[in-house]
Amino acid sequence: MRRNDREFINTRTRFQRLSDSEFFTGWVEDLSSPHFEVRSTLSTYEIGDTFLFELYGDKANLIFIARLEGVDAMNALQKTTPNAPKPKTARCAKVKGRAKDQVALEPETEAEDSTSLYITFEFALVSEKKYVEPKEPARKAVQSLTAVLTRGAEKTEVSISDISANGVGLLTTTSYEVGEVVGLSMTAMMRTIHLQCQVRHCHRDKQIQTMYRTGLQFENMNRVDVVAWAKVMDAA
Repeated sequence: MRRNDREFINTRTRFQRLSDSEFFTGWVEDLSSPHFEVRSTLSTYEIGDTFLFELYGDKANLIFIARLEGVDAMNALQKTTPNAPKPKTARCAKVKGRAKDQVALEPETEAEDSTSLYITFEFALVSEKKYVEPKEPARKAVQSLTAVLTRGAEKTEVSISDISANGVGLLTTTSYEVGEVVGLSMTAMMRTIHLQCQVRHCHRDKQIQTMYRTGLQFENMNRVDVVAWAKVMDAA
C-alpha cells in the first residue's frame, strides 16, 4: 500500500460505469494495488464492467479506472446482517453474473433486516492512480456509534452511519427539514460532546422505507469539541 493510500480505507467513494455513465456510491474496504474492495448497494452489474472511481481522503482525492472481478458473497452476508444469527449452511462463493444471480445463499436461519443492504465487490485496477487536491471532506463509515438528537423539547436516539470533519450522516425514524437547526449529543473519547447542527439533506432510505438518511453539518464548534471530534475521526 502506498503512503497516501491508507487514508482512503473506510471512506466514501463515488464511481461511474463507463458503458452507460451511471453513477454509484460505496465505502472502500481494502486498497491493495492492483486489487481493491468496495462495499456498495450496486444493483445491476456484470463481471468485467469497468468504472471510473474517485476516492475521497483527508489530504487528497484518488482517481483511477477499475474492472469488476467478483463478489464476496460470504462477506456480503456478514456485512449486511452484523447482528443476525450465523447460518448453519450457506453456499457462498465469488459468483458471476447480474445482481439478481450474484449471491446464492441458502441459510437455515433467516437473516434479520439490516440498516444497509451492502455487498462487497472486488475490483482490479486497469489504469494508473492519480492523486488530486481534495474537493470535499472525507467521510468515514462507522459502526455502533449512537447519539441523541434534540429537536425542540423532543429527544431521539439515532444511529450514526458516517462521519466527517464537519458533519455526520444519521439513520433516523423521523424526517427533518433542510436548514432546520438541531442539537446532537454523544459520548466519545471519554467525554460528552454537545453540538449544534444544521440539516443539509434528508431522504427516505432506499432499502428501509420506514427510515430516513439525514445529513447534519456542525455549527459553532468550540475548540474543545474540535479537538475531541478530531480524535473520533482519527479512531474511525
